[in-house]
Amino acid sequence: MFLGQRYGSKTLPSRIEEREFKVLLESLETAGSESAQLVHQWYRRNENTVPPEYVLTPISAHFPDFLSQVSLIPRKSREIFVCDQTQLNTS
Repeated sequence: MFLGQRYGSKTLPSRIEEREFKVLLESLETAGSESAQLVHQWYRRNENTVPPEYVLTPISAHFPDFLSQVSLIPRKSREIFVCDQTQLNTS
């Protein structure tokens, strides 16, 4: 999805213009990539901007316990998040 490892791993963009998002999603779906589902899961359309854009949802929206102080709970959430992020970055 997002190329470039030259300076280490890249974080996912917090915003993607609608036009770019549609191109990205179309190419993932055409390739039969499972990442298309992850893109839909992690990004939400923001119609309050002109042009509309897609915004990365907070980790806590998917993993409410992510910032928990109980050591085993956030560990599992982090593992799932890192797996999702890795798949999105390599698609």
